[in-house]
Amino acid sequence: MGKIALLGIFLIAVLIFPVYENSKIYIPSKKNIKNKIAIANMKNGVFEIYETNLSKKGKFEILDIFDKSYVAKNLDIKDILKKENYFAKKAIFRNKILKAYFFKYNSPKYDFVSDFVVYNLKTKNIRGNKFFLYSDEYNATGINFFVDKKRNIKANNISFNLKVKE
Repeated sequence: MGKIALLGIFLIAVLIFPVYENSKIYIPSKKNIKNKIAIANMKNGVFEIYETNLSKKGKFEILDIFDKSYVAKNLDIKDILKKENYFAKKAIFRNKILKAYFFKYNSPKYDFVSDFVVYNLKTKNIRGNKFFLYSDEYNATGINFFVDKKRNIKANNISFNLKVKE
C-alpha cells in the first residue's frame, strides 16, 4: 500500500510540475504592447499625394504605427503647388494633434526653424518654442510663438535684425 501511495505522489508531481513551470512565463499585458511595440514599422518610405495632379511628395526614415498614434523620424514633405518644404526630426500624430521636434519650414519668402512645434488640426492653431525666422529682408528670433487659424502671430522676446539695401 505504501508503494502505491508513493507512486501516486510521484505521478501527481510529474503531472503538476510542467503546469507550474509554464505559469512562470511572463505574458505582457495589452497595455505594455500598445505603449511600446508598434503595430507596423516602416523604414525608408517614400510617398506621393495626388489631388488631380501631384501636389505633395515626401519621405521618412522610420514610421511607427501604433493603435491611436503615428511616430515618424526624419519626415521630409515637399508641397509642389505652394513650393514649400517641411522637415521634422521626429513627428508624433495623436488625437488630431501633430507634435514636431526640430521643425524646419522653407518657402520662397522665408525660412523658419523651431525646436518644438504643435499643430492642432481641429483649431488650426500652431504654437511652439524657441524659433528662428530667416528672410531676405530680416532675421528674427524668439522664445515662443502662437499662430491662430487667421495667421495672426503672437511671440515673446522677439529680436529683429533688419537688412537694409543701399
